[in-house]
Amino acid sequence: MSSWERSQKNDVDPNKRLADVVYYEDALRERKEQSQALFKIAEPHMNILFAQLANQEIVETLSDHKGIIISEKVSEKMWNKVEKHHFLSEADWSETEVGTNAIGTTLVEERPVQIFSSEHFCEGWHPWVCSSSLIRDSITNQILGVLNITGEKHLLQAHNIDLVMNRARQIEHNIGFRLMQDQLSPLHSLLLIQLRIP
Repeated sequence: MSSWERSQKNDVDPNKRLADVVYYEDALRERKEQSQALFKIAEPHMNILFAQLANQEIVETLSDHKGIIISEKVSEKMWNKVEKHHFLSEADWSETEVGTNAIGTTLVEERPVQIFSSEHFCEGWHPWVCSSSLIRDSITNQILGVLNITGEKHLLQAHNIDLVMNRARQIEHNIGFRLMQDQLSPLHSLLLIQLRIP
């Protein structure tokens, strides 16, 4: 079933121009705490990616495993453009809520996705091109979130899905490294204790 067919089946309004805000301050803070490990590891990578795209009118987002945006980097010029669509923290960009879009479709299809302009199901997202890639736990393969860049459809950098995929892989690598460190740390401590015993 295609993303558009799923969008129709989910009764998404094709005239929608505003994503639903599902978490407000306290609830968003709690949501971020639940995704704290992902956020902490992803944030430096998001900063690097945003710096690479600094001269572009780009939005970079990090969503959790349900498609809720938990963090964003937005150029000053883009703020008003994305705010009016709720393309910011607290908003639900799952495919079931806003139709075909890179974040939601990436989660459903479990693969990197680029959605260009009128490929979006909802008319409100037609000015944009969006590129997203999953972030997985490299040990369990569990989906942790989605890294996304979005820009106006004429911007070349917004079309660079490889940039997003490479950065998502680096985040996954760091998550795996951190998990291995956390698992090895108790063993390392035990080994040190055993070495001190006469």
